[in-house]
Formats: sequence, structure tokens, C-alpha cells
Amino acid sequence: MNPYMNAYTWNYWEPVSPKDINIHSTRNERILSHWVGTHPYRNYQDGEVAKIVYAYDMGVTFTEKDIRRLINTNLGLMWNGNRQHPEWANSDSGLPGYTKAAPSEAYPTTAGIYWSALSRFDTTICYLVNKARSKNVQICSVDFVRAYAPDVVVEEPVWMKGIKESAGQTEAIVIPSVVPPGENTVILSKALAPMSPVEISVRLLEGEDTIPIVTQQMGNGIQLFYVWDGKINGRRTPGQYVIIWKYMGGERAYPVTLM
Repeated sequence: MNPYMNAYTWNYWEPVSPKDINIHSTRNERILSHWVGTHPYRNYQDGEVAKIVYAYDMGVTFTEKDIRRLINTNLGLMWNGNRQHPEWANSDSGLPGYTKAAPSEAYPTTAGIYWSALSRFDTTICYLVNKARSKNVQICSVDFVRAYAPDVVVEEPVWMKGIKESAGQTEAIVIPSVVPPGENTVILSKALAPMSPVEISVRLLEGEDTIPIVTQQMGNGIQLFYVWDGKINGRRTPGQYVIIWKYMGGERAYPVTLM
């Protein structure tokens, strides 16, 4: 999940395994087996938000703050604010470098839509959903109680505490995130914004001091693959760490375990 502007966006597909990283047959450089980005046409996120709400209701993960971020995304970034003639943009529309997808014969609509699973958390979304589905707008009420685990308390992940919101980075991941002894891992980075420096550093999972790994230029949708040997100040020490990207005044973070 990419937190920005008190909202969220996320990619249609994310690499999860070293097998998702291939070598280009002619350019001899690393590439992914699939494109990474928020889907511009298909409304997959509407169904994915329903699954997020289900996980929230089960007490598995996600906090009330997360749900409120999703509401802000749907209403603050995606909706034009017009109750009578609503129009929608995609969830990444507030990111630097965003370009609205153009409808075509193959894709007559774009991905923006109200996220109906959020109806019970927000009266405006409830109104818009009911209006689109029927002529009679029903009375809406707000309730953040977890449906199946009302007493469960979910905390923000330790590795996300203190991390600033992103300022345009659309991909920030480490593969593998659990690194066997003597092996390397790949730090992946991507942004749609114009080229700017990205500073990649590491800190202990519950630490505060960061140690630089590398500084690169990132932007224009170009993916960066940085191979890291796990060494910090010339030495590799097993433990739990956090990789931090600093880019255009914002941050992304990802946990990594060195075995």
C-alpha cells in the first residue's frame, strides 16, 4: 500500500519472489515478469477494497486509520465532488507524473469508481452507491465496529512507525525480504515523477538511526534494481531491519530479515 496525501493507492501486481525478476534476452538487464502500477482501466480495486474491509472485520489486519485513508482516497482524490453528476479518477491520480488513461475500444472505461464496501463507514459514499443503484436513496449510518471481531485491536506495523507519507514513489519492495546467509537481495524502486534523487538507507526494525546504502536517480516510470549484499558499514549482522527510501520529501519503507 502506498500512503500519500492521507490516502492510499496500490499496484495491480507486485513481484513477490526472485523468480519474478528476469534477465532481458537482448539488453542483459533485469526486468520484471509483469508491469507494476495502479490499473488504469479495470475496476479491480473496488473488489480489493471489499477484501480489505473483510480483513478489517475479521481483525486480521488494517486499522480504522486505514479505512479512513481509503475513504479519503475515494472521495478526496477520485470523486469530482458532484452528487448529481459524479465522475471518477483513479486512486493514483494525486501522484506526481500521473496521466489519466484515455478510454479506447478495448477499454471503454477507466478504473475510477465508488468503493461500495466503504458504504457503512461513510454517509457520502453510501449516498453515492445507493443513488447509482436505485432511485430511492436509503438512510445511511456510520459504524467502524469490526463485524466479526469487535474486541480485536490491530496496531500499525512496527516497521511503518515514524515513516513519512510517500511523495510519488509507486514501487518500494525488497526481494527476497528474508535473505539467507551469504546471499544478496534486490531493492526495487519506481516512480512516475520527473527524475529526482532517491536515498536508500537501512535501520534496525525498532531502531531510529539510519545508515545509507545508496543514492540513485529515480523517476519517469523507470524501475531500479539495486543488489544489496546485506552489509551495513562493511559488516553483515543477522537481524530484522527496515529499508527506507527518501524521495521528493517523502518516504517508503519495507521490512527485511537477514539470516
